[in-house]
Amino acid sequence: KQKSITFVGPKDEAEEVLARFVTRAKKKKPGEEVKSDLTMSELFTLWVKEDSSRDRPRAESTKYHDERRFKNWIEPTFGERVVADITNNEIEDFYATLRRARPHPKNPRKHLKGLSPNSVVRVHALLAAMMNWGYRRKHITVNPMEHVNKPRGESNPPRSPSFEEVSALLEYLVVVDPLLWLAVRLTCTLGPRRSELLALRYGDVVLDRSGEHLRGSIRIEKGI
Repeated sequence: KQKSITFVGPKDEAEEVLARFVTRAKKKKPGEEVKSDLTMSELFTLWVKEDSSRDRPRAESTKYHDERRFKNWIEPTFGERVVADITNNEIEDFYATLRRARPHPKNPRKHLKGLSPNSVVRVHALLAAMMNWGYRRKHITVNPMEHVNKPRGESNPPRSPSFEEVSALLEYLVVVDPLLWLAVRLTCTLGPRRSELLALRYGDVVLDRSGEHLRGSIRIEKGI
């Protein structure tokens, strides 16, 4: 039985779809297992489960944010689509759509705010990681991300509070909340991470040497 496909659109996109279709239709080499009909959701599930390209497993917080980005943004548009059929133009149009406010795809009464440029860059990074991995592992025959232009992010340099602002805050806290005053004072003096500050214990402070040791950190892993 001969395979066929119908496409309606510009000539250049039709040629790209045809090239992808021909690649998928080619016979597999002996011993080669290529699942060319994987949907985006199926690829994401495989990637989460089997990705071993890292020296160490992804942190739970990273897994949590990856899953949220996929469920909220990628899956509604591409979840049921066969990955090899998705074009680079579709993905770039998808990025542009993410920047605009629009109705929720599953709940028309709800509107979604447009994502920031840096949030779109993170969505791009997730798509690239999934598809590059799937292509290397021969789970997909075509990598749609190969010719996708990476969206541009924005540089937002951090702004530190002024000496006057910090002094005013400390003067207020020393009266209304001494414990919070201590936390802010230590942060201003030592510059620890929030997780390191939470893990700081009385035994870490060496009074006779006017020093302290940041020995660990505490953090809440979302999704656990």
